[in-house]
Amino acid sequence: MYHPKYRSDIDGLRAIAVLIVVIYHAFPTLLPGGFIGVDVFFIISGYLISTIIFENLGDNTFSFANFYYRRIRRIFPALLLVLVAGLVLGWFLFIPEDYEKLGKHTFGGAFFVSNLISLIEFGYFDVAAEFKPLLHLWSLGIEEQFYIVWPIIVVLAWRFKVGLYWIIAVGILGSFCLNFYKSGFDSIFAFFSPKTRAWELLLGAGLAYLSVFTNYIVAWHGLRLRQVISLIGLALLVFGTLLINSSFNYPGAAALLPTLSALCLISASPDCTINRIALSSPLLTKIGLISYPLYLWHWLLLGVANVTLGQHQAAGLRIGIVVFSFLLAYLTYRFVEQPIRKSRKVKLSAFILTFCMACVGVMGLTIFSQNGIFGQTRKPLLMSSTGAEDCLAEFKAGRLCVMGNLEAKETILVYGDSQAEQLSGAVNELLGKRYKIVFAFFSSCFMGESQNLGLKTTPQCASIINSTKALRGQKLNAVIRAQQWHGYGIESTARVIEAVDDTIRAFDLAPQQIFMVGGVASVDIRCAKWNYYFGNERNLKQCADEQPSIQSVKSFIDMTKYLQVAENLHFVYPYEKLCDANGCHVIHEGVQYYGNENHLTREGAKLVVSDIAKILDAVPSQSTAVQH
Repeated sequence: MYHPKYRSDIDGLRAIAVLIVVIYHAFPTLLPGGFIGVDVFFIISGYLISTIIFENLGDNTFSFANFYYRRIRRIFPALLLVLVAGLVLGWFLFIPEDYEKLGKHTFGGAFFVSNLISLIEFGYFDVAAEFKPLLHLWSLGIEEQFYIVWPIIVVLAWRFKVGLYWIIAVGILGSFCLNFYKSGFDSIFAFFSPKTRAWELLLGAGLAYLSVFTNYIVAWHGLRLRQVISLIGLALLVFGTLLINSSFNYPGAAALLPTLSALCLISASPDCTINRIALSSPLLTKIGLISYPLYLWHWLLLGVANVTLGQHQAAGLRIGIVVFSFLLAYLTYRFVEQPIRKSRKVKLSAFILTFCMACVGVMGLTIFSQNGIFGQTRKPLLMSSTGAEDCLAEFKAGRLCVMGNLEAKETILVYGDSQAEQLSGAVNELLGKRYKIVFAFFSSCFMGESQNLGLKTTPQCASIINSTKALRGQKLNAVIRAQQWHGYGIESTARVIEAVDDTIRAFDLAPQQIFMVGGVASVDIRCAKWNYYFGNERNLKQCADEQPSIQSVKSFIDMTKYLQVAENLHFVYPYEKLCDANGCHVIHEGVQYYGNENHLTREGAKLVVSDIAKILDAVPSQSTAVQH
């Protein structure tokens, strides 16, 4: 089977790509565009793998079996080691919910569907991304999905004498247009879908086609022009790394910078000055040789550190993790990858690696299905449901959510942003026997006359507000409005009064009782959960890292506590139910009150709603505060 002639400059390019990715992951603010290194990898991969396919087809020596044996022996050894290491580390260090997620992503990594799992879960630049140690395997998923389909297309085109150049050109154009279209309104799909990433691998394949079948690189232009092309390629890479950041709708058109950069540097050929001196330097070529295991190890270790220690780590620690990643990458290359690649037992090693990978994938799936409990001695699982799931389904269908006693003549409206969502289960449980309860909430949505306060309204938020117009003129026994008030600039007494007026006239209603619920102070939920599961009884105040949020919540209390208001207007303060001078009670006596950093579980919300229930005399009095 044909193997491309070794080019040290391509290994140097690999080194630059992996280095900027590593720096971005370790210190995002230092190199905000470092994630484009993955796009460079796509071009290199498309070029080298397609070159192998084209050359072997030309020599009539191509074999699907040999092609996939080679891919397995190249990809599986380091990946297997990293996946197993992740499961071992997680078994000792992770709380169940994090180990559950790790199990799911281990399954995704083992079966090369990590990108599809990530496509369903969230956006790459979401905060949650920092707590997923195997997130980076999405790019392997893209590549291997491509290489399942691409060799079949090439062989069929070759046998039926269909122009490969037309297939490549149409594929590039179609995939890029879909990427450009999706990036404008669905950047998560554009980032993780193989359909919107195929054009990058096909660009590399197109360069391989020109190189193999037209001798483009050597014959079509002289050294002077290639020097210019090489310089342009380097400039595009530097420019893209410094210019692009997570605020871009990426990949979109911005991905042309790293992809064209890689195309220029590869097509310029090894004898150009930049390729010969810079990219082919001994240091870069050695890093390039370990670039694959380095890519795998660095984010696993950084992700584990994020999960167990939190995001705010000392720079020295993160530098140490990166250095250790280099050491593990070298050891993996030297003692795992190289021996397997040099082994003459090609079929046997490929079958063993495939079997082991399947076992690891099944183990990950088992951990996921068991909610992260896999033989460890752990305390009972904490429950973090709010009870809002049914309402979210109704809102997606464009309907209001009605719960409680549907036959009741007395009605309560609960509305606001996600601060109202967190109360829904508790309101239904404590007030639902007597009242019909109408819910209208949407995340980050100021549910009222936003224009009066100078706020912008999203289409989704406007849709929820419009759906409440059916309530105009109806008699309401109570309105419960919950918002993260400081998030909308309501940070003065005058603005609070405007918000109260806004509540009264928002839906042209005249409720008998009005409840304005303050925001919830933010906490470090991971720190508190880790302490709970691992028996560390540190003061929870050490877990609080959101002091600006706490001050904003307390400011709202100070502004409204002694405000002269009508008798039927009540301010409710979650902070007073859950927090004291030592911090906020995230978990108390085995009961979880916070579901995430700034939202309550049903049990936490019940502490807040019980005050409302007292006023409405809907349920017997119960303990309304945690004993501090």
